[in-house]
Amino acid sequence: MVLVVDNNAVHVRPVSLGPQSGDAYELIDGPAPGSRVVLHPPPTLGEAHPVREANR
Repeated sequence: MVLVVDNNAVHVRPVSLGPQSGDAYELIDGPAPGSRVVLHPPPTLGEAHPVREANR
């Protein structure tokens, strides 16, 4: 699962992983390229929680 941000809210989306290469996996199916995802979510973050983008 991955947390995707859409309209400033979190949505849980399934992913399908392919082969592993080093410490990375190929993403077979999941969010579209360019989707905003939550990289390090706290354990309390879940479906429909409001979020805002942190400074880059």
